[in-house]
Amino acid sequence: MSAGRRRRGGTVRGLYSLLAHHPWAHRWLPRLASLGFLALGVATLVPLVPTDLRPFVALVRGRWVVPAHPVRLILGLIDLVFAAALPLRSRLFWLFAIVDLLGQLFVLAVLRRGLPPPLQEGAALLLVLLVVASPHFRRSSLASGTLYAFTSVVFLLAYASFGSLALGRQFHPPIRSLVTALYFSVVTLSTVGYGDIVPASAEARLFVVSIIVLGVVLFTTAFSAIILPIFQSRVEKFLMPSDLVKPYHDHFVLAGQSSLARNAFRELNARGQAVVFVVPEPFTIPGYDKLEIVVGDPTDVEVLRKARVEHARAVLALGEDDSENAFIVLAVRELSGDIKTIAAVNNSRNMARIRRVHPDVVVAPQVLGGQVLAMHLTGESLESESLMAGLLQLDEGGGKV
Repeated sequence: MSAGRRRRGGTVRGLYSLLAHHPWAHRWLPRLASLGFLALGVATLVPLVPTDLRPFVALVRGRWVVPAHPVRLILGLIDLVFAAALPLRSRLFWLFAIVDLLGQLFVLAVLRRGLPPPLQEGAALLLVLLVVASPHFRRSSLASGTLYAFTSVVFLLAYASFGSLALGRQFHPPIRSLVTALYFSVVTLSTVGYGDIVPASAEARLFVVSIIVLGVVLFTTAFSAIILPIFQSRVEKFLMPSDLVKPYHDHFVLAGQSSLARNAFRELNARGQAVVFVVPEPFTIPGYDKLEIVVGDPTDVEVLRKARVEHARAVLALGEDDSENAFIVLAVRELSGDIKTIAAVNNSRNMARIRRVHPDVVVAPQVLGGQVLAMHLTGESLESESLMAGLLQLDEGGGKV
């Protein structure tokens, strides 16, 4: 490989690393993606207003008129939904947005029913932006699950109602108005089945089967996305002792359960300091009967709020995954920019990436261990000041906690 190609490859990797880990990118890339979908949806729908507004008026009056551009109309509405959903940084909506853009660019382009060339170019740029912003869509929250369920219900009702109206003559009695179609859709999806309207043809029966299958899948996923987390949180509050939920104040928040995190807890506890762990699952440390633990994703702002990070003396991101430590620092910065942050680095190649998120202190014990071992084996002198500088690397304007 030539030197020019290596330089270009290094430039591309450096740019991607900057966009993946810089605090500005963490704050603004999801918002730019949302604005991109908003612009794409508006640009798709505005030209359709003169031609596709009449079918909606006809639907209200009980007549079914096929829109002039049904595919573009659906794509524009979906783009507006993603514009509202992406600021939640939900991984689920990020994935659906990727699938939506791929469908617009490839499947619909093959069918020659996709977007005009300028809008296709905008969709392609938006797809690149979403891929680059992938590290910033990591949340799985109740709000995103609720929005997903609500959006899915709306689109399912629209599909069932408009489909029933389009096949109205194949039902007995015939469905002739949007109100009747909506009534039949709700009765079918709720499994009530009064029997006053029944499909009279094979095509209508297959359509009803599709409604039932989609409804079962939708309500199952909606239940798992909304009801189960609420039920789980209530059960946890009931089963867990009430003294675990405390108004923490002037404490240390320790994210991770690595050997470094456990040793840091032991030393802080020996000095009479309050420590709250934030970990994905409960754990124990031999010799300590009771630990203050907040269970959840330490990169999630809502989980950090449960640990009362805004009232903590410092947040120590001491996990074994350097990228997760960087995201913890970013989440803390999003919550409050005045909180002291300490991030661990386990691999020397990630040192520059960790520095881009600007923690107050970077702790590199494993990197320092390799340096000390090499210095001892080669006969170099070990100076305490250089060892401390290698262990604790302070950000400009930072200091020890």
